[in-house]
Amino acid sequence: MKELNKLIFSDTPVSWRNLKAAQPFDFKFLGNIDITSILKNLSTFTEEQWNQHTTKNPNYKSVSSILWVKNDLKTGLVAEKILTNVKELLQPIYKKHYGEGDFIRVLIPKLKPGGSIPIHRDSGNSLMEVKRTHIPLITNENVFFKVGNTTKNLKVGEVWEINNAREHTVNNNSDEHRIHLIADYKTKQ
Repeated sequence: MKELNKLIFSDTPVSWRNLKAAQPFDFKFLGNIDITSILKNLSTFTEEQWNQHTTKNPNYKSVSSILWVKNDLKTGLVAEKILTNVKELLQPIYKKHYGEGDFIRVLIPKLKPGGSIPIHRDSGNSLMEVKRTHIPLITNENVFFKVGNTTKNLKVGEVWEINNAREHTVNNNSDEHRIHLIADYKTKQ
């Protein structure tokens, strides 16, 4: 199985990552949503809940996250109240752009003031098969998101698909937290 994974996810022309990276965009604008209800629910989360699912990767020590993963009771209970709103707001946009599908993961990362997410490319079957979208919930003009060769300052409530197979990074050059909602949507085959 390890050898198969090496072949599928390597940097060879047949890899999922290379196929996705070849798509002709770094960012793709999908629309806007009203995030008021998400922010209202998010304001009820304690610092302990934010830190409950903080990544253990030392490269991401500037980030704490709330995570919902489909069919995972440990993480699902924490963010279930946000997920209902997210589905109602995003499903029509995703259906219009991608067709029928389902959310397999929702992540709400909070990037510390002055923090950054190092340059990386997502990998693994589940991340290459989904449409990964970012929706800024709390941001400002000093937060910069770079995917491939394109750098943007995303605005609150905008829905952007990113080409997560390409190198990407975020820099929060402000004294405020930057909070995004990241939704992974898998189309029905």
